[in-house]
Amino acid sequence: MGLDMVIARNIAAHYGLGDSDQEAEMFRICWKMRKEADEYARARADEIDAEIAKGFDHFVRAVHGKPASAKGHALVKRLPVQGRYVVFSDHHWAFDGHRQNFFLKSGNQALYCDLLASYLARGYTLVENGDVEELLVMEPTLAEVRRREGMNWAELREHRLGYRLAEAKRILGDAANAALYARLAEFHAAGRYVKIAGNHDTDLQRDDCLALLRERFPDIDPPYDYLFLEGEGAGNGARPVRWAVMHGHQFDVSTNPRFAPYIGELISETVSWAYQGADRVWRWNDQVREWATGALPFRNSLVTDDYDHRRCPVFDTISAALGVLHRAEGWEGVFKHKIAWEYFENTDPQKAFRLEVKTGDEFFKFRHLDERFVRHQLLAKFSSAERPRLVLGHSHEVRFHATDAEHRPQATFEPYYNSGAAGRFENLIWGLEIEDGTPRLVGWSRPDDGHGKPNRQAPPERRVYRNEERPEGNRLFASAEPMPLPR
Repeated sequence: MGLDMVIARNIAAHYGLGDSDQEAEMFRICWKMRKEADEYARARADEIDAEIAKGFDHFVRAVHGKPASAKGHALVKRLPVQGRYVVFSDHHWAFDGHRQNFFLKSGNQALYCDLLASYLARGYTLVENGDVEELLVMEPTLAEVRRREGMNWAELREHRLGYRLAEAKRILGDAANAALYARLAEFHAAGRYVKIAGNHDTDLQRDDCLALLRERFPDIDPPYDYLFLEGEGAGNGARPVRWAVMHGHQFDVSTNPRFAPYIGELISETVSWAYQGADRVWRWNDQVREWATGALPFRNSLVTDDYDHRRCPVFDTISAALGVLHRAEGWEGVFKHKIAWEYFENTDPQKAFRLEVKTGDEFFKFRHLDERFVRHQLLAKFSSAERPRLVLGHSHEVRFHATDAEHRPQATFEPYYNSGAAGRFENLIWGLEIEDGTPRLVGWSRPDDGHGKPNRQAPPERRVYRNEERPEGNRLFASAEPMPLPR
């Protein structure tokens, strides 16, 4: 048993991992498979970087009206920019009883159903920008884990098809999700529902899973890869893309469509169930209350997921581990991911682990998107006249006129936006409204009950965020008072 597994298992004991012998055995097998994903990623690092660059080239060609046939880039929806749109992403809802169905347990599902009524009444088109249904993170059994342990890649690929079909059927048919799907069906019936595929729900593009989806939404198209909002055409009839909406996993080292089955999907399947699911979650008392009400700002600077395994140690001995766990790269060596340290109260990584992570107070936030790469590509591949505004999800962190800490002097970068997450912040659902081409970053929550918890009986409140420019990087503040959705 490696020291990295011991550390990871001890952490998991404070989150989703039970203390039974059965769950301990499941974790041991899953950790072994997760290590295979790490080794695969390390061996193919250069190929993966090239694939990310190719993915952005696919995006550029799609904007220019020549979409590729490659997975993750082929299905395009085009709509006029004039109109009302609202973009939500990263709900990660599952079925009742799934230990990582935070969307339901946190009250966000009921909040989402309620707030959607306002958008429906006011003529908005609802855009769900990927990772809506959770088809990757398992609610495992020992038999299922043992079955996967001995599979080669071809066998695992085939097994996943049946497993995810069953997951989709269970989620779409769950009584706990009935009211949610009924509300979404109202948007679909009005012709105002656009579904985009993410890396956790991309299987809904398959014919068999799509057939299940169509039981809820008759004749719905397969979830798209891109939504383009187009302006008026020039004399030659071309309609310029003013806004591009896509999930963003196409630009992620672990989850880009070519390599996701061997890296990101394997990691999600094996260890995510034992922690907090698709990524860390933020509880109402993890500063969410302050972000929701404007008492504290949310950081608004571009980040990178660039992780250099060569700087991270191998944990062969306890003494070696003790020598590096006060350094950020020590913990990044355990999880093979860049970590967002700014979300901890303690600046020393060892103290952050001991006092926050190990106690179950809050988990690590992993970086899943190189936003600096996205910025560089947008500037390099498009002229200022043709450059669309790009909206991603995937990272679970909102961006609205963000700065780049590595770009001196720091300047606001407007062509990139992120809709944040609908299912990772308790009682705070981020969204991006686009009205006739003008964006607004909003957050929906219910008021505090006066005892440090959300009042789940109160109606939803909408706040609009403003960007404040600062030398150390921009910050986002919610409006001090709720602002009703314009009629």
